[in-house]
Amino acid sequence: YDQFAVAMKDLVKFDRASIITINAEDGTWMTRYVHGVDVPERRAGSTRPLEGSWTQEVAAAGVTMVRAETFHGQRRRRMDEVFERLGFKSSISIPLISAGEVVGMLRIHSRTSGAFSTRGQAILERLANQIAPAVANSQLYQARKKAEEEEHRVAEENRVMAEIGRVVGHSLNIGEVYAHLGEAVRKLIPFDRMSLSLIDQEEATSTPTWVIGGVIPGRFTGDKIPLAGTLAGEVFCSRSATILEVENQKDLCDRLPGLIPAYQSGLKSFLAVPLVHHDVVIGIFHIRSMGLNVYSQRHLDIAIQVANQIAGAIANAQLFEQSRQAEEAER
Repeated sequence: YDQFAVAMKDLVKFDRASIITINAEDGTWMTRYVHGVDVPERRAGSTRPLEGSWTQEVAAAGVTMVRAETFHGQRRRRMDEVFERLGFKSSISIPLISAGEVVGMLRIHSRTSGAFSTRGQAILERLANQIAPAVANSQLYQARKKAEEEEHRVAEENRVMAEIGRVVGHSLNIGEVYAHLGEAVRKLIPFDRMSLSLIDQEEATSTPTWVIGGVIPGRFTGDKIPLAGTLAGEVFCSRSATILEVENQKDLCDRLPGLIPAYQSGLKSFLAVPLVHHDVVIGIFHIRSMGLNVYSQRHLDIAIQVANQIAGAIANAQLFEQSRQAEEAER
């Protein structure tokens, strides 16, 4: 693209040239390639909503449009504030049409008023016609690559979920396989601490029973923690998985004071999922990270799948432990 832009500059003077691609399905447009003056808000890879934008207007019309304070003595639409702030005074947008469809546009900016003459516009339109098929092919390639990556991701998730099923089915004693479970989960969800807490509804407490990761004062294995004011309590009551990002301890003081020890230990991103067996919440699956904004909806969906897969094993492990303790007491 840089070579193309340099060659284009021999024909038409400009300060910035970019190629924009349109994603009608997502309702967005992306600055794909840039040559010339750097505009931080419009760097290559930046995405903007299509609705109500100048890009949408040009694409809908399917014809070249100019934005400038003056053009051939006529008042025209002003530049975007982003570009005006950097001293740009004129822009021209030429739709890139392939197979009868607007796939993007060639957009040229200049710091000169009325920079684009009729001859310059004709030259740019010819160039746009030449590169439109290449831009369309590039979009097809990117779409195919994205589909292949998605297919690979789904295959990997399915493989790891099958591995988790084998791990939890290996023993009735979850403690024996919990480390292997953590290794499997880490392949799909990053974490600094992972724990399974059992719920005691009568006492309204949760107890960290299996833990991997950093130590949290007052949250050791076997500790009984009141549900009130904790993330486990919220998830238990709502029966819904949740993601929580904490930037400041003050955010926890009123709503979740029980989470303060975890935050003070350096944890900032929290993901919690109820473990439900026979329509009863028997525990909470916790995944936590020291990074901020670590977890996405995809991570939450995976955690829900893991929780659904291991809930039965956790319930069986509880029954096994209760039976073992009863036998010991009888002896």
